[in-house]
Amino acid sequence: MLVVGGGLTVLQYVTARSSFAYADTASRYLVGVYLCTPLIAEPLCRGIQRLWLWSRRHTYKDANPAHPRLSSWLAAGAAAMLLAATLLGVANALRESSDRTHFGVPAGERDIQVLAFLEAHSATRFYTTWWICYRLMFDSQEQADCYVVPDGDIFASGLNRVPAYAHLVTATLHPAYVFDLTTPEIERSQLQRLDALLKAHDPRFSGYTTATVAGYRVYYFAGHSP
Repeated sequence: MLVVGGGLTVLQYVTARSSFAYADTASRYLVGVYLCTPLIAEPLCRGIQRLWLWSRRHTYKDANPAHPRLSSWLAAGAAAMLLAATLLGVANALRESSDRTHFGVPAGERDIQVLAFLEAHSATRFYTTWWICYRLMFDSQEQADCYVVPDGDIFASGLNRVPAYAHLVTATLHPAYVFDLTTPEIERSQLQRLDALLKAHDPRFSGYTTATVAGYRVYYFAGHSP
């Protein structure tokens, strides 16, 4: 059970899109696997040992070397796949983490660009999703304020851990809406919903316009409302 569960966890990690989108945080889900590594490795190593002993006897032409059981071959294959999947996951995490266009400390290039755009257009108070909210606040050294909305409903209230920040946004006359198009965090139907409201000249968005900046979709007040 440990071997199968560990293998499936690692497999899910290396195949899930979120592992690549959030390489610095998604890797924490592997901690439980590695804590169980001694328990997982023991049955695999026992099977590999039988295979190794058979190989040695066969090489030195010992009399009637007993063929290893199927479980030994399966153990060797499972160990090889776990190692390959782990190395692939580590390589992807390192590659994503070193990409300064996505994130980093100090802020990644994309975040710097969108924060500069928001400041230039007086749109530093905005609605967005969870990760983007706190990442941009951190990158801006809390010069930007955000209100968290759920991924599937941009007009509902999400998990706002700091009510003071959320209040600053709701008290703003024309807050912006900022969404990262490079992540699966925001449902695309919600962007279509906002686009439709702008095209329909909804009074709530009178004077608003849109811009795509460094992979972010920004809906902001351009100052043309009556």
